[in-house]
Amino acid sequence: MNIPQIPHDPKSLFIIVASTIGFAAGIYLLWDYLSFTLMADETQGQIVATDDHYYTILYNVEGQTFRIKERIPKWGMRHGWTVSILYDPLSPDNARVSNYNWFYPFIWIALPLLFLLSVLYPKILGRGTDEET
Repeated sequence: MNIPQIPHDPKSLFIIVASTIGFAAGIYLLWDYLSFTLMADETQGQIVATDDHYYTILYNVEGQTFRIKERIPKWGMRHGWTVSILYDPLSPDNARVSNYNWFYPFIWIALPLLFLLSVLYPKILGRGTDEET
């Protein structure tokens, strides 16, 4: 594999910088997800309301009821459904729906990486020609 030549046109440099920032944001989100998941306890919650893509979920910890409002993908979720909740045992009001926390870090890592590769290796997307090498 050849070492890519870094393009010097403004559009490509912008994509490189934006992709690097986006990738760094994805790494942060993944670190946040993993560090929260490793220390969290799990319980069950019930969806009590929906508003656009936001779900209001009630869950109980040691006899106390908590409420979170979280944006999660609408993959068939409905009012009354039970979902798995991860919560901080030291602060039970700090909680997240456990099944979808990996989704956003994955997107924030994968898309900037694809954009970066498309600039550094344009032949992958059919933008380059054999004469450019």
